Amino acid sequence: MASPPPLNVSGGLSVTGMGQVQYARKTADQSKTSTTTLGNDIHLFLPVAANATYNLFLLCIFSGSTMGDIKFG
Repeated sequence: MASPPPLNVSGGLSVTGMGQVQYARKTADQSKTSTTTLGNDIHLFLPVAANATYNLFLLCIFSGSTMGDIKFG
């Protein structure tokens, strides 16, 4: 893995949470029926900084009826 380029800053810089691992966990069921429209998950969100780069690991285990489906967008 290559090292990132150096960061040069002139002026003030305030950064929090850099290098930390954050987690979001689905804590309850969320039912959505009879629609093909994508919808936001009300539990899975994290605060992030604008114009930053992130690595994301997602483990998704789901279940539903034989008529159900899951979409990622």
